[in-house]
Amino acid sequence: MLKTHVLYRHLYFNFSFYLSGMKGFFTILLMICVAQIFAWPDSGADGGAKTRFLVLDKKTHLPLEKVEITITSVKDPVLKKVFTSGNGMAEVQLAEGVNYRIEYALDSHSDKYRYFTKSESYLKKNTPNTDTVELERIERIVCYGSFPNIYFASNSAVVEDTATLNMWLDILIENPTLEVELTGHSDCKGTRQGNLLMSKKRADVIAAYMFKKGIAKNRIATIGWGDTRAVNACDCKSSTIDGCGEEQYAKNRRVEIKFMKL
Repeated sequence: MLKTHVLYRHLYFNFSFYLSGMKGFFTILLMICVAQIFAWPDSGADGGAKTRFLVLDKKTHLPLEKVEITITSVKDPVLKKVFTSGNGMAEVQLAEGVNYRIEYALDSHSDKYRYFTKSESYLKKNTPNTDTVELERIERIVCYGSFPNIYFASNSAVVEDTATLNMWLDILIENPTLEVELTGHSDCKGTRQGNLLMSKKRADVIAAYMFKKGIAKNRIATIGWGDTRAVNACDCKSSTIDGCGEEQYAKNRRVEIKFMKL
């Protein structure tokens, strides 16, 4: 009986020790999992991670402030828009596995320089990171004055401002390696699909004029944004408070020229 009692005590002690050890193991495992959850850097609710952009002057490598970074995808023509701060940094939350089109634009910096607009495709991975982008100064382009937009009448792709049209043409002629992008826009009247088609048509009409005048087709790209990049935020569904007058609508019906490469 004494040997049996000792045996039982031995088994109970070993079993208790085993349970205690397993409890400690699972406690440690739970602590590790919790630590991993709370330590995941910059994780977002959409399963993505924050992406930081550092935009520099390609010549001086100094940070550029107020660079407009527009991030779009097939799912949403205007998904996100951010601006760089004084240190050249901007931060945005991007979803994992989505193909984005990112555009970096800075018309002027300290009233001294203009910069080429840069666009690129971007596939976001679920890791926090900082992407460094360099913008090139426009220093060798032969041109004078500013670059006004070309505006259009409502539901029209007819170019009435031939003076600005020919100024754009002269810039391309005098800079034979310059490549540009013509971006078409509309007001919010009409359907979303109709506005996209009209905005693209406006850009294509100007490009066709350039081609007819001898500009190579590989030097001009066109894109239509519909009413997704309005200068004036008009609400066409409202007839009172948020509605715009014709002058505000007219500013949205435009084609812009962007210098991409020299």
